[in-house]
Amino acid sequence: MIFKGFSLLCLLLLLSASPLLAFSQKHRMQLLNTCSCSGCDLSKINLPNSGLAGCDLTGANLKGANFQGSDLSRADLTGAKISSANFRGAKLYKTIWIDGKVCSNRAVGRCYNKKNK
Repeated sequence: MIFKGFSLLCLLLLLSASPLLAFSQKHRMQLLNTCSCSGCDLSKINLPNSGLAGCDLTGANLKGANFQGSDLSRADLTGAKISSANFRGAKLYKTIWIDGKVCSNRAVGRCYNKKNK
């Protein structure tokens, strides 16, 4: 009986802590409704094939996020945290990258410009 109660307690703690392990639902809605989410926690968000052109993501936490095939053209990612984020196939035309450099008007999947092609 004690083991069963302990297991239930562990399960409740795990479920209550799970929002801390991923993106903020409030920030997700803010991004999708306003295309502006400066400083937001969007870690581990799953937004493949999304239209995010021109969105403000400056300083956002995008660690582990999935933007595969999304359109991030002209988006501003200055200062964003992008470790383990997936940009495979994402349009990054003229996107302002995390270091403030502007991506090529042909950049797909990774940011490059004429200097670092």
